[in-house]
Amino acid sequence: MSFRYGIENSFSWVPTACLMVCAYGSSLGIGPIPWLLSAEYFPTTIRPQVLAICSISANIMTITALQLYSPLKVLLSQAGLYWCYASFSAVGVLYTLAFVYETKGISIG
Repeated sequence: MSFRYGIENSFSWVPTACLMVCAYGSSLGIGPIPWLLSAEYFPTTIRPQVLAICSISANIMTITALQLYSPLKVLLSQAGLYWCYASFSAVGVLYTLAFVYETKGISIG
């Protein structure tokens, strides 16, 4: 058995699986939030413009998070980076509880 078909090749599926889990997790988590909130909070007259702004800002946030991963991992270590992510998530939950209001029963559009 050559080295090419050894251990190195047996884990070649891992990056694809990680990408699939990330895409699936994003669609369950923060991914659809800009689209959901813009459809519920803004009237139909400005909804297309607001949806464009929300889409652009969501994509910029995603790109920023991906680009900062390596520098922050060096600066904070792996555990510190995950604690940083957890802290931002906790702040996000508090922000949502305080400022994102329920739209049930409110007419929109």
